[in-house]
Amino acid sequence: MLSRTPDGEYVELINLSDEEIEVGGWTIEGELTGGRQAKLPAGSRIAPHGLVLAAVDLDDTQKPVDRNGIDARTMWEIPSEANAVRLEFPGGAPSADEDWLKTTLSGGAGRLMLRNGIAVVDEVEYPLPLPTTNGFQSLEKGDPTLVLDEDRDGLDEGWYPSLRLYTPGLANDNEG
Repeated sequence: MLSRTPDGEYVELINLSDEEIEVGGWTIEGELTGGRQAKLPAGSRIAPHGLVLAAVDLDDTQKPVDRNGIDARTMWEIPSEANAVRLEFPGGAPSADEDWLKTTLSGGAGRLMLRNGIAVVDEVEYPLPLPTTNGFQSLEKGDPTLVLDEDRDGLDEGWYPSLRLYTPGLANDNEG
């Protein structure tokens, strides 16, 4: 998800397995983060066939963008019962005037990697500029098991703009 402010930015991780996955300590990094690594907090888990929503500022408590009246839970109407966590930023969180996830990069695409220590668990490639006219629209996969790799670099680029603009904590709505 790419959003209007760093407070509301989020990513969702989906567990396609039949087993719960402990993801605490896993990191998100890559070209799209502009070099700013994010870490899932200790105790983060994803239920079988469930998801976790990881936001920059879930409840207006992430320094230095805390207490500004902007947070992901309110901005995207994330229910309190949703499996949602606030990301940790070992090198410092984004400031109010910068995005965590970049919407422009030279080269036409940006990558995000999910790591469990040094091992890459998953890596995705997002098209840039975004295939949307809204700067805050979710990019999603309708079927996360389907891989589209047109440029044959081993990375999935089958991402589509959400039909409802954003769907945090909900089933994706664009099958491509």
